[in-house]
Amino acid sequence: MHLYREFLNCLLESIPDRIYFKDKDGRFLEVSRAEAEYLHASSSIDVVGKTDFDYFAAELAQAAFDDEQQIMLTETPIIGKVEKKLLLDGRTGWALVSKIPLRNVAGKIIGTCGISKDITELKAAEEALQAVNADLASQKEKLEESLAELKSKNEELKAAQQRLIQLESVK
Repeated sequence: MHLYREFLNCLLESIPDRIYFKDKDGRFLEVSRAEAEYLHASSSIDVVGKTDFDYFAAELAQAAFDDEQQIMLTETPIIGKVEKKLLLDGRTGWALVSKIPLRNVAGKIIGTCGISKDITELKAAEEALQAVNADLASQKEKLEESLAELKSKNEELKAAQQRLIQLESVK
């Protein structure tokens, strides 16, 4: 069992994704170094006993708490949920979150375990791409309108040319 604890410690200290374990009341039991740094805590130990309400905007902390309660109630994990993050210090971002029930050795659910991957840069790129696509759609619409106008003017010119030809042939 000692070896597994070493593996867990190695994972919690080195993985760049944020890992956390919470009790049934949403209090942190243990967090990775990355999670502690993200929360601007001096160490992982400083986070233990606190909740999302200590770090995140109330509405987002409540949503996370509700998700965790649902996970424990239904024993159904949440996998790959995109969440907006708004910390109390004003920082914002996005995370890809997966949460599972946390069980003791007897198999009883005692909380939740989660991992969050920062996707803020990916979301920014996605939003920029959506803006470019919207701009391209607008430009395409304008081009189509201009093309329709050109076609209409071309038809008018053809009709005027035909009238001129008819007038020339009458003379």
